[in-house]
Amino acid sequence: LVMTDANDMGPITAPLNELLTETKLQLDRLRAENRELQIQSRITSAEKHQTEAIIFSISDAVIVTNRFDELILANDAAEKLLDFKLETSQRKNIDRVITDGTLVRLIRDTRNHAHNAHRKVIEHCIDYHGVLRTFTITLSCVLTTNHEVSGVVAVLHDVTREKEISQVKTDFVSNVSHELKTPLASIKAYVEMLIDGEVEAESSKQEFYEIIASEADRLHRLIENILNISRIESGVVKVVREPISLTA
Repeated sequence: LVMTDANDMGPITAPLNELLTETKLQLDRLRAENRELQIQSRITSAEKHQTEAIIFSISDAVIVTNRFDELILANDAAEKLLDFKLETSQRKNIDRVITDGTLVRLIRDTRNHAHNAHRKVIEHCIDYHGVLRTFTITLSCVLTTNHEVSGVVAVLHDVTREKEISQVKTDFVSNVSHELKTPLASIKAYVEMLIDGEVEAESSKQEFYEIIASEADRLHRLIENILNISRIESGVVKVVREPISLTA
């Protein structure tokens, strides 16, 4: 029987111990990386659910496409406006889902020309059940960490009512300007005749004075009505509605 000295085993056990130690360290690193990946996956999943919840809570129509122009997300407002169902349209090319060719072109152009601008706002009219409605469409590119385009987000805000109100206000200002000029023109004309001495008879002068006073009152009423509209809009004047007799 030959007894082996422990010192003689050194050249064999030392590299083995080093290999086992390095293997253990690698396993520990892999376990740590795996735990980190699991955490990141949970965070990503939570962020995805949060993003979807935000999109579905928005009253404006929202459409999200990927780099292949495929529909990946849309809220209820978009489904109603563009007449499709997400559950049957997901991962389909937008030209097979959206019938409005202009909107399809805008989404594709935004993705193709992302290097020029990451966000743009365009006004566009869409036929909604036979009624033409005006929308401001905000198109934004979704970029990866490498600044590559991964998709496009389109938000459609209905501004039909705002456009109508704007037109009403424009017409109102135009009409008011005309109404204000009429009494002013009369006052100016009669005052000029009095200043120039074209009227000598006291009866005629009295008639002119009465006309000037009447037109001044008319002008005052117009200005008061305009101010009342402004007061009502700002909430300073409380409008009290009550029934009245039209006959009386």
